[in-house]
Amino acid sequence: MEIVKSLTAAEILASEDLKPIRVDVPEWGGCVYIRPISAAESLLFVNSKSDPGDSAVRLLVLSVTDELGNAIFTEGDLPKVKAKSFKVVMHIQEEALKLNGLSGAAEKLLAKNV
Repeated sequence: MEIVKSLTAAEILASEDLKPIRVDVPEWGGCVYIRPISAAESLLFVNSKSDPGDSAVRLLVLSVTDELGNAIFTEGDLPKVKAKSFKVVMHIQEEALKLNGLSGAAEKLLAKNV
């Protein structure tokens, strides 16, 4: 039987679990980085009462970062991001959903709540 170390609160809080991953976006001529959203952001996202069509764009705005994990969009960018290609936005949303564990049952719950 393998002995697994029990983590302390300090170790958990100090861990880096929001590291971005690269997503190629040839339609935009390069790549973007997406990071897992935090628990607080996921609650805001899932409980948002916005138009259901906004969910893909909102997830993109929350998830897309620079290489270091710093957000590159703000809520104020939502209207401009909505004007981008639906196909590209959906590609990034799919990657963000996978990265955040929002697939299957979680995705259905998300669709119901947004």
